Amino acid sequence: MRMDVRQGHFYVLFMMAVCVCMSGCGELGEPDTDHFVGTYQGSATLSGSGSQTFTSNIIVTAGTTADLLISVDDLRNIRATVQGDTTFTIDSQSLPMTDRNGNAYTVTAQGNGTVVGNVFAMNATLSGPGGMLTLTANGNRL
Repeated sequence: MRMDVRQGHFYVLFMMAVCVCMSGCGELGEPDTDHFVGTYQGSATLSGSGSQTFTSNIIVTAGTTADLLISVDDLRNIRATVQGDTTFTIDSQSLPMTDRNGNAYTVTAQGNGTVVGNVFAMNATLSGPGGMLTLTANGNRL
């Protein structure tokens, strides 16, 4: 009889510990994208053989195919993965682009970025048939 009471107490304590752990863990595998999502006004610079800087709205949304989808001017739906509270990496991916003559080509993009406070910053390398380009985008949340 005494052993049954001890086992019962142990079982209750064990179940309480399991409940506490489960309630404190949250949803695993679901990154918090709220900090990143928004529209940022700033500039983007595309450099390689020449350098072109333009004013751009940078739009960040929560994605279904990736944690984040980032659009900078004509580069749309750049897939990114949240790495921490303020950092993300740009997943290696193919992106369509158009040259000055209207010819379409594809680049492979990868890079990283941050959102600290209300400031967005991103650096990406775009590798394509004409060589390597660098995309730098910076902006303030609207």
